[in-house]
Amino acid sequence: MIKTAAITKSTILSDVYRITSYQSRSAENFDTLSASADDNDLVESLLDDSVTELLDEFKKYSASFTDPNFSFTLPSNVDNPGLLGLEKSIKMFLVSRVCSKWFDVNHLDAGVHDKTSIQQIVNIKRMFNLRTKPV
Repeated sequence: MIKTAAITKSTILSDVYRITSYQSRSAENFDTLSASADDNDLVESLLDDSVTELLDEFKKYSASFTDPNFSFTLPSNVDNPGLLGLEKSIKMFLVSRVCSKWFDVNHLDAGVHDKTSIQQIVNIKRMFNLRTKPV
C-alpha cells in the first residue's frame, strides 16, 4: 500500500524564515543570522540535504519525493489513524533540520532543532510500525 504525504517546499521555507527571524532577534547580527529570500539558494540546498536524509532513513519503505509529495510503500496492515500525523511530523522534521543546519552555518546553538528533528524521526517510525490486528 502506497501512502503519500503532501508537503510543499514553500511552506517549509516559510516556516524556516519565520523561525530563524524569531530566533535571531536576540542576536546582535539579526540581518546576517536570519534566513530570508536573499538566502534562498543556500536554504533550498539545506532543504534538499534534509529531504535526502529523510529518504535515506526510510529507504526500506521505498521512500521518494516529488514536490509536494513524499511517498512510502507500507504494509497493508498499517493503522491508518496512526498515519494522520505523518505530514505534520515530516514537515516538522524538515523545518527543524534546515534550521539546525542554518544555525550551524552561522555558528549558533542548534541543539533545540537537533532534538526536535530526532524526535520527529522517532514519531515517523512509530507511525510506520502501528499495525491493525487481523479480524
